[in-house]
Amino acid sequence: MSSMIDSMGSGSHKSKDEVLNTLRLTAGELNRLIGEMDSQAPNKHPQRAFMRWPFHKSGLRAELRQPSGSMSDLYYACRNISGTGISLLHNSFVYTGTKATVHLPLLVGGTVAVPGGVMRCRHVKGLIHEIGIKFNAQINIRDFVSVESIKGSFTHEAVDASKLTGLILHIDDSTMTRRLIRHHLRDTQLEVINAETAEDGIKRSSEGFDIVLCDYDLEGCGGPEMVERLRAAGLSIPIIMLCADVRSALQNDKRDNRANSYLQLPVSQEQLLSGLAEFLLTDGTSGDAGGPVYSSLPSDHPTADFVEEYVADLKKKAELLNKAITTEDAPGIRRICNDIKSVAPELGFAPISELATGAVTALDASMSVPDSLRQIRALVSICLRARCR
Repeated sequence: MSSMIDSMGSGSHKSKDEVLNTLRLTAGELNRLIGEMDSQAPNKHPQRAFMRWPFHKSGLRAELRQPSGSMSDLYYACRNISGTGISLLHNSFVYTGTKATVHLPLLVGGTVAVPGGVMRCRHVKGLIHEIGIKFNAQINIRDFVSVESIKGSFTHEAVDASKLTGLILHIDDSTMTRRLIRHHLRDTQLEVINAETAEDGIKRSSEGFDIVLCDYDLEGCGGPEMVERLRAAGLSIPIIMLCADVRSALQNDKRDNRANSYLQLPVSQEQLLSGLAEFLLTDGTSGDAGGPVYSSLPSDHPTADFVEEYVADLKKKAELLNKAITTEDAPGIRRICNDIKSVAPELGFAPISELATGAVTALDASMSVPDSLRQIRALVSICLRARCR
């Protein structure tokens, strides 16, 4: 690795527009370094609640305020990210307790300011140190990383079974599968109600369940038809299909008539718990898929002409919210949120208005920006995802 450090000082060639990190690593050099680090680290840790996702950014902006009061605003190489923290690579030691604000790039464009603090700093080799930053509040990882829960890719790594609570409807005509599912859930607080046929499952679906587990190959009613019938019956809760062949199911099912997730049979206890945790252990924003948000106004509506201008205004408000998060300006955040919620419904953006209302409610309840970060960041994200048709 020393040869890489030497070459970075004098022989690295970077394009004009490429942002330099504190290690002066190019994207290629960073990938090689991270590959080496990952090969020496265990894929999973029994004490780690949230999955770490590759987040290979060669220039990620972060502001660090040392306990002494000195502040730096630099670009760092990034290794990975989870719902609760991020790993940055730096050319010197950083003290534990250092306050940090990381400017995370959203999948849809733009950034969100995420406050946190340095929890650890370890020497890797040469000039390289790894900084572990814990966020002050959990982020919705789907805003920043493409997490395909529909294909069984989940954000929870180690699930505390005792924290899973709620009521499950399990629709399955296999006695053994029903028994195995109950066995896998024995340490949870979940109550499982069984239905052995499609008809029975549809009848019982209105009984206040939190989630549905359903066999994809029910006798007389395949997966797509079952999803359609459950939705037609008014069911809006998550549906997880248990499939013998997930790949085939995803290829055959229409995008507008899919379940929320698919689990491969036979399903392990670990995968089942992770799948349920994805929808039951929510953080207030994880139900949001993170896609574009469009106005519900028809094109011939009298105010439809204002939508394009308002979408541009929402992006400006997202920037203002980011700045207010950094300075913990609660009055400023409340003012922006009230402005958003007073106009958004008129222009067909009811979900944005609801999140603005939620952010104000959280601020009023806690009187603290750090304690309201989830709701505020969710609002920033959805403002940046607003689109014109």
